[in-house]
Amino acid sequence: MGMSTATRPDRRRPRQHSLACKLTPTVAARIVEHVRSGLFRYNAAALVGVGERALQGWVARGRLNLDEIERAAQLDADGDLPEIDRFGRFVVALEAAEAEAEAKVLGVVEQLATKCEDPATRLRAAIWYLERKAPRTYGRGATRVDLSLNAGTSEDTVIDTVVTAIGQIERRLAGHEAGDDGSAHQ
Repeated sequence: MGMSTATRPDRRRPRQHSLACKLTPTVAARIVEHVRSGLFRYNAAALVGVGERALQGWVARGRLNLDEIERAAQLDADGDLPEIDRFGRFVVALEAAEAEAEAKVLGVVEQLATKCEDPATRLRAAIWYLERKAPRTYGRGATRVDLSLNAGTSEDTVIDTVVTAIGQIERRLAGHEAGDDGSAHQ
């Protein structure tokens, strides 16, 4: 015999709140501040009690709002544009915070690449940056150039090695047009 509905455990999903009900100005500001300090967006959201799916939903709604405003502006520059809603404002603030955090980290890498006393550390910092900025050209799958140096390598040797490597890369890319990410396109 089956269980009656009165004694059967409730197998329904717990009622989920609307994505809109949690995106308050305070929650948005806290997530943005954590991202600005260097956390990835999902970790920042988790710190304030927001799940990954909720964050994805907010970002998707924000992008839809921003796309709607852009489309309306392109179709009728003189007409009334839709207003940016809280989701759109959140996406703008989130992406600005991510750019600020990235700029801070790149500043540290630049400091290492240009001002560090150790030439090998400067070279590693520069390579790290290039591998991430233009992965198709300088990343793990790119044509490799040997830049191995030993500790205590002179600055002149480091410079000569880098200049030689750049020359090799330029020769390999000759005849190709560079894309925005530094990758080669035919």
